[in-house]
Amino acid sequence: MPQPNRPKAPLPILFLLLALAASPLSAQDYNQALGLRVGRSPELTYTRFLGFDRSEQVVVSFERGGLQLTALKQFHHPIFMAKTDQLFLFYGIGGHFGYATIGFQEFRLNGDVFLEEAFSVGFGLDLNLGLEFRLTDMPLAAGFDLRPLYELRVPFKLRQDYGGAALFLKYTF
Repeated sequence: MPQPNRPKAPLPILFLLLALAASPLSAQDYNQALGLRVGRSPELTYTRFLGFDRSEQVVVSFERGGLQLTALKQFHHPIFMAKTDQLFLFYGIGGHFGYATIGFQEFRLNGDVFLEEAFSVGFGLDLNLGLEFRLTDMPLAAGFDLRPLYELRVPFKLRQDYGGAALFLKYTF
């Protein structure tokens, strides 16, 4: 069945550029961060530290023609301290809620056939494991993470995704 062409919105890039332009640059260990996570789909992230080794992260995803909100509690540990104090291992757990396009439905009205997008709502459990490198001379952090998830969708279907690998770049402040 034909699928409509959706224009690619530069929303994640514009959001990051506005954040960079609105905040003064500083090269310190950070308390908050705005980021872009790029994997299977673009994602915007906001991270807030609750202490040296704990943070909360909110993620807005634009996958499969839908929108998903994820909240994670993360724990950060420096690794290879003898070599560098800029590399951190992090892991976390959280949950998500959102909707996605699952295909098209055909319906008839007065003898005419129409196609309509079908959406599915879902919620689930997210896990997180990654490495983050924090730059000391610029307010940036970059890294790689994995975020497997378990999801219950309506109409009722259990979905498991063990991938979720992505690269990320954060503006720290």
